[in-house]
Amino acid sequence: MMEFLQKGRADVALTNTVDGNLMIKKLGYTQIIPIDKPLAVLDLFTYIHQNHKDLVPKVDAMIKKMKANGEMKALVKKAEAQVIENILK
Repeated sequence: MMEFLQKGRADVALTNTVDGNLMIKKLGYTQIIPIDKPLAVLDLFTYIHQNHKDLVPKVDAMIKKMKANGEMKALVKKAEAQVIENILK
């Protein structure tokens, strides 16, 4: 996506803020200007195959518990750090 922008083959790219900013930096592109605020902040959704629909209440309860005690936020932060590490390699 960023290469398309750099080459003038696209005018706009929509991406995750962290990923987009890191790719611009990694590729050394100075002609691409990110906007200051994200256009939207989207919720994280979990999908479970219908064959395992009996797990929905258990997974839902665990997600609620993890949000309440801060584990979900820590897990997201850890995942973002891994993305950053992989992009910067």
